[in-house]
Amino acid sequence: MQKNILSPAGAAHMLYEIDGHLYTTFVVARLAGLPVSRALELAWGCQVPDANRRFTAVSAAWNSLWEKYSADIMKILHSIHGGKEEQVLRRRGDLKQLVAEAIQRGEPDWRVGLMIHAYGDSYAHTFIKMGKEHSYRPPHGHAGHGHKPDKIGNFPKKYLEYVAGLYLALGGQGDSKAALDKLIRIVGDNKGNNSKISSSIVSYAAELGMTESESDAVKDRLLTAVSEKDVVETMAFMEAKFKSD
Repeated sequence: MQKNILSPAGAAHMLYEIDGHLYTTFVVARLAGLPVSRALELAWGCQVPDANRRFTAVSAAWNSLWEKYSADIMKILHSIHGGKEEQVLRRRGDLKQLVAEAIQRGEPDWRVGLMIHAYGDSYAHTFIKMGKEHSYRPPHGHAGHGHKPDKIGNFPKKYLEYVAGLYLALGGQGDSKAALDKLIRIVGDNKGNNSKISSSIVSYAAELGMTESESDAVKDRLLTAVSEKDVVETMAFMEAKFKSD
């Protein structure tokens, strides 16, 4: 089996961590019927906001109070917008639709990956208050809860709802529960054991065709090729959808 391309254990600063973004995106894309080449492109597009320091929520937090670009990085790309339950649910629906429409239109897969990142974080970056789901607020995000929201095993129900939605958005056909059976079992059989969940998802990605050399090639290209202009344009497109509702 390949070694981890980026060690989930060493990615504690990442949001939804690398198993929930890079590897999950690859696995779900493959299960939805996409070839390895496209699944890798989607996966690394999804990982760019956490792998490139210019686009991370941690970096943006320092500047978000006085710079719109940094505030948008938090609110749009990482779904740390501070909304109440109605806004949380509406945004999830919007992001799922944006991903589905972008796939149907043939948008570049790295751009769809950026949208997938926001979609995943729309699940990861929420908390329950008085029985209602809320988004964490900028600029502090979930600093008060540490890395607990980043880990799949701490909130398995939210994660499985996310992957079911992503499967359909990426064009998956038929019963999503059946298609995602192994992923569901990985999470269900290892409740509370985040390291086991993470390593199992990484192994599953390898089974579905993710090789280190191919993945590294996509990573090296996209971390250089995806520019601030690309991210700003993608965020503006997403924001227009949010405001149209």
